[in-house]
Amino acid sequence: IVYDNSYYIYNYVLVPIFEISFIREKSSGEKAGLKVGDKIISINNIYSDKLTLQIISDLFHSKEGKKIKIKFEREGKLIEKQFLLEKII
Repeated sequence: IVYDNSYYIYNYVLVPIFEISFIREKSSGEKAGLKVGDKIISINNIYSDKLTLQIISDLFHSKEGKKIKIKFEREGKLIEKQFLLEKII
């Protein structure tokens, strides 16, 4: 959306915000310290404006041993974590 009021031009861009709503017990994410409510900034250097739920699902359901680097916001602070995916039985 672009607005022009003679002095300023405003350009608004909507970007998705992905918030963690569930952490599987004993998962790699839980062990790395991810928590419900964390807002995802990027996963493996793919920023949230380029992510979809399908991409996120595919990344977290990749093969065992895949490295995940996640940057997220918690209570106004940026946090980075890395972990390897593990097979959960």
